[in-house]
Amino acid sequence: MGIQSLSLIICPVTETDYSIEAVKYASYIARSIKAKILLVHVVTIMNETMKKQAEKIFNTCGDLITFHGVEYETLILEDQGKPWRPIMTVIEQKNPDLVVIGTRGRRPWSKAVLGGPFFGGTAEKIAQNAKCTVILVRKGKSQ
Repeated sequence: MGIQSLSLIICPVTETDYSIEAVKYASYIARSIKAKILLVHVVTIMNETMKKQAEKIFNTCGDLITFHGVEYETLILEDQGKPWRPIMTVIEQKNPDLVVIGTRGRRPWSKAVLGGPFFGGTAEKIAQNAKCTVILVRKGKSQ
C-alpha cells in the first residue's frame, strides 16, 4: 500500500505541547493524501468536568486540523491508569493506516534506568503494540 492510499489517521491527544506537534504532523500528512483524522482523548472518569476538558483539547486540535482543510472526528475514552489500553482497542477496531502521537522522547539512558525500551509511556506502548505504522513526534520538531 502506498502512502496515497491512506484514509484514516488516529491521533491520540492530551493538553500537552507534544500532542499539538503530533496534530500538526497528522494534519500535514492528512492534507497531502486526503485522509481523515480521528482525535482520541482518554479521561480517568467520565464526568462533565472531564468532558469539558476533552472538548477544549479537541477544539484546540480541531482548529489546527480545519486550518489545513482536513476532516476530523473525536472520541473520548475512559480508563483509570493505563491510557494506552483503550487507545489500542480503538486502533484494533478502527484499523487505521497510521497513528501519529506526541511523546516526550526520554533519553536512552533514562529508558535503561527505568526498565528498558518502551517502559511506561503511552506513545511507546502504542508504538510497540500497534499493527500499523506509528509516528512518534517530539515537541519542536515540526515545521
